[in-house]
Amino acid sequence: MTGSSASTANYQARILVANLQGKVARADYRAIPRTVFTDPPVAAVGLTRSAAETAGLDVVAAGMDLVEAARAGADGAEIGRLQLVADKTRGVLVGAAAIGPHVDEWIGEMSLAIRAEVALELLADVFGGLRATDPSARYQAPLARPSAS
Repeated sequence: MTGSSASTANYQARILVANLQGKVARADYRAIPRTVFTDPPVAAVGLTRSAAETAGLDVVAAGMDLVEAARAGADGAEIGRLQLVADKTRGVLVGAAAIGPHVDEWIGEMSLAIRAEVALELLADVFGGLRATDPSARYQAPLARPSAS
């Protein structure tokens, strides 16, 4: 088994069943979310910055404290962090990790962006319904126009 989460096991079971039904299905482990349901929740998907660099990608990363988001005040959140990792050459998100209220609710959006290789410019232009802890509104913009560093 690759990975060690219930999400990975569920995904592998669906691949197995598809193959048993005579379909040709291959596992793609790039975007299986990992979530720890603590308070606050912790979630990640894709590559860490270190893993992306080890894989030889031209890495750019951006992060921010989620407590700066408007919803954090409404929720009374005192902790939260988001880190995004992108491949600058291809212009796509390759990893995301977060801790804070509601991160378990939107990590799937990051998983879809990684799996579908959504262009960072398009991803930065997507606006979620003003969930202030949703990274699409503010947090992806630095990756859409990465600096030279």
